[in-house]
Amino acid sequence: MLELSSVTLCCLDTANPELALRALRCSVSGIRFARTLFLTDRAYDAPGIDVRVVAPLESREAYSAFVLKTLVEHIDTAHVLLIQWDGYVINPAAWRTEFLTCDYIGAKWFWHTTPENGLQEAMRVGNGGFSLRSRKLLVALQDPRIELAGPEDETICRVFRPLLEREHGIVFGSEALADAFAFEVAYPIGKPFGFHGLFNFCRVVPPDEIVELTRLFTPEIARSPQLLQLGRNCMAMGQWRAAAAIFQR
Repeated sequence: MLELSSVTLCCLDTANPELALRALRCSVSGIRFARTLFLTDRAYDAPGIDVRVVAPLESREAYSAFVLKTLVEHIDTAHVLLIQWDGYVINPAAWRTEFLTCDYIGAKWFWHTTPENGLQEAMRVGNGGFSLRSRKLLVALQDPRIELAGPEDETICRVFRPLLEREHGIVFGSEALADAFAFEVAYPIGKPFGFHGLFNFCRVVPPDEIVELTRLFTPEIARSPQLLQLGRNCMAMGQWRAAAAIFQR
């Protein structure tokens, strides 16, 4: 059993609570966190999970605003592993203690190739959907100069990264460490600790389970380009029953 006594596992979700609870349960398999926290808009009887009721999040912008400015109120450990219903721990054995030297680490955004503002790095470490963040970072985000500028991960990892590094001493993980931590839109390198993205379920979820999960997909998920891509990926991998269930949604 991996002991992460300084890390809170957290999921914030008021749209897909059953899927979010599944992601939390998957993430605690083989890991003992300081606390497992579910922030949602209704009470749940979920053994081993601390459920806190928050106001419904009506949009992605509302989610980002909460993470940017309010999440700090719910975290009292040195780090928080923030997950989403479609991104969670898949390889506990891939954990590295070096992850805890970072104030922020998430999967690499490979499409950013040109350094901005004369910086040496392209600022490609991001992906808030499965990310490890320090409480130091959450406190630094209370700086009144830091305001939401698009998705919260873009705001933190690109728009205000220079300020966070320069004035708050925030440390972002290296790209190499990010590859060991998680994958999203790029193929995984080795066996990362976690992943993010519905379109990756074909790589981490058994096909029969994907079939069962489609019954929990909301109309919004059913209409999403991510689910369409998952269906295509399942076909490419010969997971025909899973693909059929997806396209029937």
